[in-house]
Amino acid sequence: MINDYGIGAEESDRSALNDLAEALDSSGAPVGLRIGKDEALELPQSAKEALARVAAYLANAHFVSIQPVDELLTTQEAADFVGVSRPYLIEKLLGFEDGQIPYVMRAPGSSHRRVKLADLVAFRERQALETAAYGRGVLQDARSAILKAQSSSPGVEAGASAGASA
Repeated sequence: MINDYGIGAEESDRSALNDLAEALDSSGAPVGLRIGKDEALELPQSAKEALARVAAYLANAHFVSIQPVDELLTTQEAADFVGVSRPYLIEKLLGFEDGQIPYVMRAPGSSHRRVKLADLVAFRERQALETAAYGRGVLQDARSAILKAQSSSPGVEAGASAGASA
C-alpha cells in the first residue's frame, strides 16, 4: 500500500518481510537480485543494508519513505514530519529570531521557506532526548517526595500501603 508519505506492507506480507530482513541482516554472503530470466546483479553492501532496514520496518507495520537527508521539504511537509501544525512550525520552531530548526528561503525576497530533512531528524532526536531527560527528572522528584513523606510520617513503614490495616 502506498500513500503520500511512504510505502506500507500488507499484513499478509509481514512474515515474509521479517524473514527477508533477518536473512539479509545475518548473512555475510553476497546477495544477488534476479531481474527476469537472464539478468542477475550482485547488490553492493550499502544496498543490502538499506534493503534489510526497509524490510524490517515494513515487517513491523511502519510506513517507509526513502528520501535523501539533504532534501528540502516545504513547511507543510516539515510540519507533517514533526507532527505539528504548519502555523506552529513556522511560528515556534522555525521562528524569526530563535528558531530551533534552520531553514532556507526558496528564492531571494521570497517568503517560502524550505527545511532540510536532516535538520528535522536532528530536531526530533533532540526532542526525544529532552523528553526522556524530563521524564527521568519527574520520576526522581516523585521518588524524593515519597521518601520524604515516608520519613516524616512516624510509624509508617516503607512500602506499606494506605488502608493495609483494618
